Amino acid sequence: MVRRDIDAFWDRETKNNINENFKELYDKAVTTTKTIDDLVLESGESNMEVVQARAGKPTLNARLNVIDDGLNLVDQQLAQTAQEINRVDSSKANKNEVEEALNNKRDKSVPIGLNDTDSELLAAIEGGEGTSFNLESIPRDYSVTPEKTTFVRSKNLFDGNYIKGGLSGSKTSQTPGFVTTGAFEDAKSAVIEVKQHTTYTISKTPSDRFRVALTSNYPEHNRAVKFIRDEYDDGGDSATEFTFNSENYNYVTIYVTINNELPDFLQIEEGDIATEWYTYGFFITPQAEKYSSIGVIKDRMKDGKVYVNDFTGDGKSDADAIQDAFDHSKGNVVVFNPEKKYNVNKTVTAHASKVRGVEGQNALLEADADIDIFKYVGSKTSGNAIPTPSSGNIELAYSEMKPFINHLRVSSTKGAYVGSGIVFDGTYGLTIDGCHAFNLKHGIKVVGLNRDFIVSNNTIYHCSGQGIFWDNADVHQQNIVGNHISYCKKSLYFLNSNMHNVQIVGNDIESGFTDDIRYPESLIHFYIDDSITQVYEAIHIVGNSLQDHLNNYTQPLLKFESKKEAGIQDLIIGNNQLANALKESLYIEGSDRVAFTGNSIKRGGEDVPYSINLVGSNKNVNISGNNIPTGIQWSAETTKTLIANNILDGFTLPDSDDGKVKVVNNF
Repeated sequence: MVRRDIDAFWDRETKNNINENFKELYDKAVTTTKTIDDLVLESGESNMEVVQARAGKPTLNARLNVIDDGLNLVDQQLAQTAQEINRVDSSKANKNEVEEALNNKRDKSVPIGLNDTDSELLAAIEGGEGTSFNLESIPRDYSVTPEKTTFVRSKNLFDGNYIKGGLSGSKTSQTPGFVTTGAFEDAKSAVIEVKQHTTYTISKTPSDRFRVALTSNYPEHNRAVKFIRDEYDDGGDSATEFTFNSENYNYVTIYVTINNELPDFLQIEEGDIATEWYTYGFFITPQAEKYSSIGVIKDRMKDGKVYVNDFTGDGKSDADAIQDAFDHSKGNVVVFNPEKKYNVNKTVTAHASKVRGVEGQNALLEADADIDIFKYVGSKTSGNAIPTPSSGNIELAYSEMKPFINHLRVSSTKGAYVGSGIVFDGTYGLTIDGCHAFNLKHGIKVVGLNRDFIVSNNTIYHCSGQGIFWDNADVHQQNIVGNHISYCKKSLYFLNSNMHNVQIVGNDIESGFTDDIRYPESLIHFYIDDSITQVYEAIHIVGNSLQDHLNNYTQPLLKFESKKEAGIQDLIIGNNQLANALKESLYIEGSDRVAFTGNSIKRGGEDVPYSINLVGSNKNVNISGNNIPTGIQWSAETTKTLIANNILDGFTLPDSDDGKVKVVNNF
């Protein structure tokens, strides 16, 4: 007889083992019973058979007891087996029930509708009585809260909801306090819960009231308040900011209008300064962004350079791509794609603190609107260039000084002649080198305050306005060197600017009639009217080629025009070639201390009456050592002027001295 193991997992083999055990036990019991019966019948005839029946037991009864115990064990196993079978049957899934559950399962692609909700929820949606609840103040266990998410609350604590009522009283009289009736029927206030002993700042647009009070509880009608800003502080439309400490109070009331004319915006934030305005609400951080719009990361910055091409794509305009590159630069050099023409439909602006340089690689920025196409700005807004701690120049020398814009082409679409190519403001030591500005209104425009800049080796071509335009600028220390400027209405135009230390050296500046620009005016024109307190001072124009290119339409080539006395001072014009003016080559008005020496003037038209014309008040003028083809004219207001040692071609100038103008040794 072999006992078969019964496993915990009731598979077919286990069930067969149980059956085999039962069968063997049953067969054994039958055999034993038959043997006993035989032994009883034959007990008197064979002692050996009796011994066999006892099976080693002292008596036959003991043998029978063993058999009874075995039968009892079988009964127990049968009962246990029946119990296990019942347990398995009761836990087994019902096929019909499973199929019904699957058929009734909700399709996730179908939105939940009103028919999917119970009657209590429908009543709550309809605003039924007794169905309201407060989700934020009574959160369920494990419910989602801002603290458990990546939501960040806006710094603005005001949710935009004003309540009826205003503040009546003063710092010395805290009553009646908050009032909602009478004259305050149309009054509006903002009430914000605050933390105790915390500093807050209020900032807003103008309104007819600006009173502030603190309370321990939410303000109620005719309840006293603690005024921290009362009627004597209203300030009318000009009052827009206020900083306070909440002390041991829980609410602040901000009374903004008595006649329902709310401010356009109100912000209250923690801290002692007013910062940029945000609406009330939450941000999600970190915010997902398009790869093409993210910052300078990994391969976006190579060897200290940021590449505009890395910011293009995803339907983004060229202007947005350029602006993204500028904005995400962290003191890097920004590099353009040399094979690319960028269509710029709005101004792109780089700041000197972020963009230390621009490598154009002869890429083209093209616009079809009259805009500032590329604007470069810095933090130099006042002062001089003296390196003192109080001036801020030492700090700027580390953070912004000596940026550059190299080899960038800028234009408008063909035939448009609009827009200003490169505009700069607030720069310190900027260099613009090797660029090409053409078919524009203005090639380069200088605005605001700038110090120590250099414009060198550029080509500025065919502009309907100015090649380089100083538009009411404030500029000291500037070098205009080695440029080719041609076919512009005016090549260099200085308009009502505060100008000191200007070096215009070694340039080729030409003009001429064209079908689009038509008639040119001056090659170099300094203009200042009598309302300007500043002057043009220390102007050096040396070693340039200055000419109307064959057409004889430019008049004059050089024009220095001050409508106030001595508005142009220390003007040095030397060793230049001036050629082919329609009228005079040099026009000077309102100057003091002028040296015009070593220049060679080539005659323009046959009927040009004079090459040099001194108009209005000029004094301390030295005209000497020049080649002059036609006459020199001066006004009666000209004083302390010497005209000497010039070579005159086609006219004579006798020696004379009237105490104001001395003419000597010209031939």
